[in-house]
Amino acid sequence: MQRPGSICSWIRLNENCSSREIWENRSHLGKTEELSATGEPKNCPAERLENCPCRRNQGTVPPEKWKNCPCLGNRRTIRILGKPNDRPQRDWRTVPSDIWEDRPRLGKPENCPPEIGPLKESDTMDKLNRNERISVLQRVLCESPGRIFTLGYFTDMLNCAKSSVSEDIDIIRSSLEKTGTGTIETIPGASGGVRYVPLMQEDDVLKLAERMSAELSGKGRILPGGYLYMLDVIYDPAKVSEVSRVFAGYFNSRAVDCVITVETKGIPLAFMTAAYLSKPLVIARRNIEATDGASVNINYVSGSSDRIQTMVLPMRSLKRGSRLLFIDDFMKGGGTARGILEMARQFDCQVAGAGVLIETAMPARNLPVDCFSLLTLYGVDEAAGITDIRPSSRN
Repeated sequence: MQRPGSICSWIRLNENCSSREIWENRSHLGKTEELSATGEPKNCPAERLENCPCRRNQGTVPPEKWKNCPCLGNRRTIRILGKPNDRPQRDWRTVPSDIWEDRPRLGKPENCPPEIGPLKESDTMDKLNRNERISVLQRVLCESPGRIFTLGYFTDMLNCAKSSVSEDIDIIRSSLEKTGTGTIETIPGASGGVRYVPLMQEDDVLKLAERMSAELSGKGRILPGGYLYMLDVIYDPAKVSEVSRVFAGYFNSRAVDCVITVETKGIPLAFMTAAYLSKPLVIARRNIEATDGASVNINYVSGSSDRIQTMVLPMRSLKRGSRLLFIDDFMKGGGTARGILEMARQFDCQVAGAGVLIETAMPARNLPVDCFSLLTLYGVDEAAGITDIRPSSRN
């Protein structure tokens, strides 16, 4: 049987049967050896005990509900003052101030034992129902994909028990998986928690690829020299978000440490992919900047222009042994990807995969990494104004 350890815990639970004047001569301030078997002080007046709400209600509340109550009741399942669960709750923090004459504003009684501690901000927060909690949890998780949140973070935010948060997360996971928009992963261990992983079903990926291939096949997109105009697509936030979600879902299991790209047109896709994976973004430049500090320079042959170009990366931008994910907008001969592979070797890093929006069917690249593309360009007939671009075969 749990018994109150101080005057304050007794007054909080039994304010009707224990007023301050009754305790003014108690020098021990609530020592347990001075309490009777039922939890009342030995010197508590009889008329007070007769009106004790716990004693008054013990015949109307099931015995199992009173297991740990210091005065025959359970302080967690029975409302304050010993009222049954179906009565309105009355929290000790809302008791009129005249009962707590020594209690500082928004604080605790001066004699309150230190283990109870001061009020937290969450203690004054109104309780949320399940629908409200689920709404908040889903918003926080989906706004920070890939970020690990501990259950304690949510319990402090929502002022509820961990068991309630776990049940709410199970509901969110089930709804996300049913709609094919992602899942909630549980990470075990002391530093573990839960995180949102954005995913797209194969049918949705195919529909996205078909929609974008139809948009990029327009006659007005062919530029002199057989080039394809696609700036409006790679700089559209909505389209970039959809493509990046596909990349993040495909490479989620690769355990990458950062996302890398080469300036400039691949930056939007790489940035959004890094956001979905909750990983940092590294951008290789073509020229040395004074603010970069010590840098590593390599030369590579660009597959799209067949010219030798320079790639520059600051020494502080990558940690040794990191796993990289290369993201770009277009791949023809794979020269830029080979440059990234060479740059990774300079930093003792490994390229875990490569994702591009469009790759050409020819020439063959034979890259030593898994390369995922959403669209494949089979050819451009500048004279006829025809662009043959289709969803990649793996989609």
